[in-house]
Amino acid sequence: PWWKRWLHSPVVIFETVADQSGIHQRLLVAESRRHQVEDMLQAHLPSARYTPLDSVEAPRPLLATSYRL
Repeated sequence: PWWKRWLHSPVVIFETVADQSGIHQRLLVAESRRHQVEDMLQAHLPSARYTPLDSVEAPRPLLATSYRL
């Protein structure tokens, strides 16, 4: 129900990083949500390639936007 959303709202961070090797996108999610996100990516973007990373440095955004669904 809508009134329970404020108790727990999962956070997903979509990050675009550019360096000498090209432009890369990173999707950061909590480990507890990893399998849900992988399933959604495979269902909606079957040709997308992804590689789970062992560790990622904390994001340092230059520009940030927040969306609420």
